[in-house]
Amino acid sequence: MRIDFLGVEAFLSIADRGGFNGAATHLNLSQTPLSHRLCKFEAELGVKLFARTTRKAPLTPARTELLPRARAMLDELGAS
Repeated sequence: MRIDFLGVEAFLSIADRGGFNGAATHLNLSQTPLSHRLCKFEAELGVKLFARTTRKAPLTPARTELLPRARAMLDELGAS
C-alpha cells in the first residue's frame, strides 16, 4: 500500500488542532482542499477518522490507534 503523505499530514494536523479551521491555517490551505485531502486518505484506508461536527472534529474511537503510527510515518519521512 502506498502511503499518502498529504493525507497523513492532514490527519495529524486536524487531530493536533482539534478541527479543520486550525489545521487549514497551520498548513496554509483553505478548508476545502484540506477536507478533500482527508476524504481521499479516509477512502484509501476505508475508514472514517473523524466524527465531524460543525465545530470540532474528534477522532473516532477505533482510529485513535492510527495517530501514533501516523506520527511515526511523518517523522520518518521528514528524516529522509
